[in-house]
Amino acid sequence: MREAPSSGLPADPDRPGEDPSRPASLARALAEGKTEALPDLAPRTVRALWALFLLVLVAAALAWRTPVPVYARGTAVVLAGGSSADVPLLVLMPARCAASWRSGDEALVHVGATTRSVTLSTAEPRAVGPQEVEERFALRGAAAAGLDGARAVGTAALPGGPDVPTDPGTVLAAEIEVGRRSALSLLLHRGDR
Repeated sequence: MREAPSSGLPADPDRPGEDPSRPASLARALAEGKTEALPDLAPRTVRALWALFLLVLVAAALAWRTPVPVYARGTAVVLAGGSSADVPLLVLMPARCAASWRSGDEALVHVGATTRSVTLSTAEPRAVGPQEVEERFALRGAAAAGLDGARAVGTAALPGGPDVPTDPGTVLAAEIEVGRRSALSLLLHRGDR
């Protein structure tokens, strides 16, 4: 006769080799008054676990209430006519940004390994089509090839420096703040809206 497989539950130390899931073992344990399934925890351990639980709860509440900026990604194109002190930029963002950005807003421009903050001197209140952008700002080459749809258009001046490109048509990565959200909602957010 084969032996029944073990349930994987720990055996009773008073009765070695006895499977606690067997009906006879269960009946004997109940008759002896052993109704607890969890081990006894010291009061100090229980307090520590409650403190940890409350700490996690407070951290989650703070993360929910802490606002963090949300950025939209776009490009900045170096325009002709600048000096070594100020390099004129055309800032192109997704069309959905046109309604929310204004002159005086800050944009972040990535120049090599550094990020520079620039102030928008102009910001169009409507999205502009790619053909109009090409004509108004005389874009050619890579700068024009990146225009695949309507864009929010603005201009800014990037302070010059040894690492700042001055060649017209140079394309740089740029970002603008489009709103704020709670830190926790960003962790739960999936995809780009």
